[in-house]
Amino acid sequence: MIQERLLTADSLVSYGRIDRALTIIGSLEELAPDDDRVKQALKKARFESWKDIATLAFERRAFQKATDALDSALLLFPEHKWCLDLKDRIGQELRATRTTSAPTAEIKREPLSPELLKEVEAAYNSAQGLFAKGKLAQAIASWEKVERLAPDFQSVRKYLIKAYKFVGVELYGQNQLKEAVATWKKAALLDPGNEEIEDYIKRTENEMRKLEELSYDGR
Repeated sequence: MIQERLLTADSLVSYGRIDRALTIIGSLEELAPDDDRVKQALKKARFESWKDIATLAFERRAFQKATDALDSALLLFPEHKWCLDLKDRIGQELRATRTTSAPTAEIKREPLSPELLKEVEAAYNSAQGLFAKGKLAQAIASWEKVERLAPDFQSVRKYLIKAYKFVGVELYGQNQLKEAVATWKKAALLDPGNEEIEDYIKRTENEMRKLEELSYDGR
C-alpha cells in the first residue's frame, strides 16, 4: 500500500501537482514515520516545491524570492547543480541591473552578549538541521526563539516566513483550514504585503465562508 501511494505521489510530482503529492506523502508519514522511503519521498517533494517557486519567481524577476526558495531547496539537497546554477544566473542579472541608490538608514541594535549570542547560534543551527529533516514544527520553535532574541540574526525572519508558509500548505492539505490561516497570518505579520501569503489567506477564508454557508441550517 505504501509503495503504491508513493508511486502515485511520484507521478503527481512529475506532472507538477506537488501540493497533492505532499498531502499523500504526509498521510503516509503519519502511518509510517520511520519508513525511509516515505522520508525520502517527502524530502524530494519539498525540494521540487521550492524549485517550482524559485523558477516562477525568477521568470517574474522576483530575484529575492527566487533566492530564498533556492536556499530552502539547498538545505534539503546541498550542492544541487540546478539550484547553484540558477543562483549564479540571479547574481548575473542583479549585477547587470544594479543601480546606485541612496543609503538607507539602519536601525542600530545593541550587540548581543557572548552568552546570548551562543544561545542564539545554537537555536538557529538546531532549526536549520530540523528543517532539513522535515521537522518543521520543531524548526519553527527554534527560529521563533532566535527571532525573539535577535530578529536580525542570519535572516531568521525569512526562514520563519518560509516555514510558516509551508506548514500552512500542509495544514490546508489536511483540511485544517483555520489552522492553516492562523499559520499564514504569522507569516504575514513578519512580511506585510507578501502577495503570495495574502492570497493563501484570502482564498482559504473565502473557502471557509462558503463551507459555513453550505452547512447553515437556518436556525
